[in-house]
Amino acid sequence: MRIAALALLAVLPAWAARQVAIVTDGQLDPPAQYGFGKLEQALSAKGFTVIQSRSAESAQADFYVLAGIGKGAPQSLTIRRSRRAGKPAVTLSGGDARGLMYAALDIADRVRWNTKVQDPFALVREVSEEPYLVERGVSIYTMQRAYFESRLYDEKYWQRYFDLLASSRINPAASIISS
Repeated sequence: MRIAALALLAVLPAWAARQVAIVTDGQLDPPAQYGFGKLEQALSAKGFTVIQSRSAESAQADFYVLAGIGKGAPQSLTIRRSRRAGKPAVTLSGGDARGLMYAALDIADRVRWNTKVQDPFALVREVSEEPYLVERGVSIYTMQRAYFESRLYDEKYWQRYFDLLASSRINPAASIISS
């Protein structure tokens, strides 16, 4: 019994809620806020506590996400793995708020795919990219009028649809999110 209690005490710190600090420079525009909301949901679903901060110096956490708008073409993004205060960090930069949203959504996907609870960023890949086409869109054909019209009044349908557009990096979702 005593050995089991000692073993439990040795493992307990690993089970404690790990903290991820999301550090942003200034107020984020709505598209970026949307992306970081999805990242926060993914981290919370994996059991991490998320701390929002405007200063990397004041944030104390086990992992860091450092994010901001940098130089680059519209909708461009850069994701880099790094370290902050000796702890694992991911640096996200977008050419604009949409680029930062795309970077946050990419990281959120990789956190969800990760089965290694110890490091939420184990599957994060370093990347720097910009869109080949700045204007992208989608077409919906209305061959089944009753079915098409039934979706118009379904809020959950629209939320799923806009989530799909944003994660697919199709511009209308970012435009609607920002309004």
